[in-house]
Amino acid sequence: MKNNIGIRIKGSKGIVLLDDFIKASSDLQELISEIDISVSPTFKPTVDWKLTKLSYSSPATLEAEPVVKEDQPDNRSIIIDTIIDGMESLKKTSRRPNGFSDKALETARNLAKVTQNGLEEIEIYSDEATVIYTFSAIENINTILKPVREVLGTIEGRIERLNSHLDFVFHVYEPILQRRIKCELLNPKDLNLKNAVISYYEQNVMLTGLLFTNINGEVNSAKITDIQRKTIAPLIKDASEVTGIWDFTDGIDPVLFVKRGRDDN
Repeated sequence: MKNNIGIRIKGSKGIVLLDDFIKASSDLQELISEIDISVSPTFKPTVDWKLTKLSYSSPATLEAEPVVKEDQPDNRSIIIDTIIDGMESLKKTSRRPNGFSDKALETARNLAKVTQNGLEEIEIYSDEATVIYTFSAIENINTILKPVREVLGTIEGRIERLNSHLDFVFHVYEPILQRRIKCELLNPKDLNLKNAVISYYEQNVMLTGLLFTNINGEVNSAKITDIQRKTIAPLIKDASEVTGIWDFTDGIDPVLFVKRGRDDN
């Protein structure tokens, strides 16, 4: 069981500036929170993080231990593995890591940018693994997030995070890649569609519209023209269907059918 995650920051000439340390620690905390939600089956935070180590020497170190929230699944190892594996992947490839939403990628990019401020090194670690994280990840993250193509298509997922503060924006959680897709209405004045989206909050839906994909063909965002609730039809509606499937007695009373079989033997 992995039971901690931390960050070590090495400053130039052994000096770590307070702003850099706070910024990097804040980015890590935001990344942890986003990954927690992404891998949660309830789409809600599953753990709190207890501070277990804080050191101001170079490397300046912050370490935290996950504590499972009441009535939530134990996702501690999954969260830590997803972060460590994802951060390692972002150093090497422009493929989206599992569990990394756009917000998680943006936070990971912000963390990499901290290394451009004169820091020698940022190290993300857990009990069993360490990632030396550098600004080389920025280009890969930009590639993942940059839209390069517009196509008409359909996406499926669960509606989350409605926001009408400025424009009406919502997110759809896509379970296969464990990420959220930012969505808007193609026609912001379409009140019927807006109300339909609101009515399907926290339900599984199919959305049709203009999809914006990156170089890898992943949908980063969408402008929606239609929405339908996704329903799963039961394979068997009532007992009569079962009778129809397995009616090999040709209408003969089942008791008599069995008796005849025994008499034949």
